[in-house]
Amino acid sequence: MKFPRVAIVAALLALASLSAFAQEPTPGQLLYASPALNNADFGETVLLVLVSDEQGSRAVALNRPTRVTPDEAFPDIEEVAGSTDTLFFGGPVSPNLLVILFDAGDSVPENSQRVFGNIFVTTDPAALAVAKEGGSPRVRLFAGHAAWAPSQLEAEIAAGNWRLVNGSADRVFADDPTTLWNSIPPGGGGVSASR
Repeated sequence: MKFPRVAIVAALLALASLSAFAQEPTPGQLLYASPALNNADFGETVLLVLVSDEQGSRAVALNRPTRVTPDEAFPDIEEVAGSTDTLFFGGPVSPNLLVILFDAGDSVPENSQRVFGNIFVTTDPAALAVAKEGGSPRVRLFAGHAAWAPSQLEAEIAAGNWRLVNGSADRVFADDPTTLWNSIPPGGGGVSASR
């Protein structure tokens, strides 16, 4: 069976246009879930991209607070003993892992990775003491994280599952994170979170 040359050219142009609109996530960007994304872990969720490289991408959900305290979830971690801070569901990967996101101010903490600006991420509980000593009120604790294989997140963005928007410290540490998904900022590509 022969395919008409016009059909082949049209198919190639369609593929090229899809890749032209593909967005590559970078640390510090926010992923707003599409209203059509019907997923128990990610429906109506806003995630902060922590890492995106040749090994894949990792992020934490910013608007999924739990009713469990860090002390209850991580009784063996001395640094959260007696903590009444909000613990967030970071994502379905490694839910027994404490992920700490914080504003480091002027200090560069050990065993931490810069996400953007003065915002750092770590799994080292000792960073909590550094953040408290620095007087940072901007600390978020997460149980677990989200992860994608190489190119998987990019494919999901291209398919319209996520809208990619530049992050800001005010959004990352929003006073009421449960309103983040409904207050999607202008700009970026992909989908709109409005219902």
